[in-house]
Amino acid sequence: MNTTSQTGGARLPEPKDFPVAWDDPDDVQFHWTRDCEHVPQPITPMFSTFAARTAGEGRARTVPVYEEAILARYDRQINTYNYTRLAPFTGAPDELAARARRNREKVGAVSARLKETWERQWKPELEAHWKFWADFDLGGADFPALAAHLQETLTRATRVYEIHYLMGPPMWFAIDEFETFYCDLFPGATPLDAYRLLQGFDNKTLEIGRALWRLSRLARASEPVRQALAERPTGEVLPVLAGFPEGQQFLAELNGFLESYGRRTDLWDWGYPSWEENPAPVINNLKNYLAQPDRDMAAELAAAAAEREAAVAEACRQLAYYPEPIVERFKTLLQSAQIALALTENHTYYIDFNGFGWVRRVIREFGKCFTVQGRLTRPDDVFYLKLSELEQMIADASLCLGERAASRRSEIEKWSAYPAPKELGTRPAEPLYAYSPDARRMARYMGAYVS
Repeated sequence: MNTTSQTGGARLPEPKDFPVAWDDPDDVQFHWTRDCEHVPQPITPMFSTFAARTAGEGRARTVPVYEEAILARYDRQINTYNYTRLAPFTGAPDELAARARRNREKVGAVSARLKETWERQWKPELEAHWKFWADFDLGGADFPALAAHLQETLTRATRVYEIHYLMGPPMWFAIDEFETFYCDLFPGATPLDAYRLLQGFDNKTLEIGRALWRLSRLARASEPVRQALAERPTGEVLPVLAGFPEGQQFLAELNGFLESYGRRTDLWDWGYPSWEENPAPVINNLKNYLAQPDRDMAAELAAAAAEREAAVAEACRQLAYYPEPIVERFKTLLQSAQIALALTENHTYYIDFNGFGWVRRVIREFGKCFTVQGRLTRPDDVFYLKLSELEQMIADASLCLGERAASRRSEIEKWSAYPAPKELGTRPAEPLYAYSPDARRMARYMGAYVS
């Protein structure tokens, strides 16, 4: 039965087979939720502790830049699942109103020049970080150079996260502003109607999808390759393809795809294997695509763009008799939102997925070294250590943490199939007040109680 906590909210019942041990007894008074969108599975210790240090610092740098509504986030690992609570800015009503106004002005100014800032600042810097990681010879570096490379990687990863959090608020602000303006302008319009004016622009996610679709068409063109993909279990496909000439040719194409896009994992948590290490997710997608009839994805994108342009033209026709300032405001918001929506996909490619795939490569190289030295059982064990433990192993050549890593791996495997509760602690009596679109988005995908 729910009870009332000191915060005036309702204490949430805990499943009997999901024991909750709070490191700080006061934590039970707060609302802890799971981000089931980004991290639905148990979180690896390396990813959680690396992100705590780098993402935590990166975001902290941006909060005062925009005067964002969420000041900080706190994470706890319960039975290998990550639970988060958000700490919003609190103050008197006039303080909140003034801060919200300044946030709107600052974020709005950046959203108005998103394209320029992305093309001239953020993207070139992200590409420079990628080049740094690509140019470093992980396998050829001696151990002191590898240790120094890790420290530089931490510095760069923090900056990459900072860019991530500089991008988020103006992107979501631009989309939210256009949606609201459009629905206010046109009686009966829905958010879906507004989004039709934003569709049909290419992005990195669509690019990867087209590349994978092309692979599936190559496979369909060769009956032996098609049979290997369609009829063999996922784990047997690659060895079978390697056994005959047409299969080898297809593997060369697949390896080209993985070289371009395979640094990412199938999950947000890069503690799990990347596609280039374990292409099972790619193979499974190819199996699915093989069963589908032919499609012209370029034509589909063009059709979506044509539908967008028709919707834009119709909106402009309806605005023909509106005052000029409203028409100009509409055009400005539309352009910013169109750019922002594409960036929501492109930033995940350059940062969250393939971007931090470079970091996984660096960490895994230590796993390889420690495995050769007999200090870990296998290279991937390093992802079941915490970042601080990795640093301890670098500093102390006698430290062996293989058993600790194996124990944590087993614990994650034990809980991975468990339907962990989406919230723990105490649900607040009042919803969290988040005055910015980015804060509301963050709170919602984390499952927080937000207005």
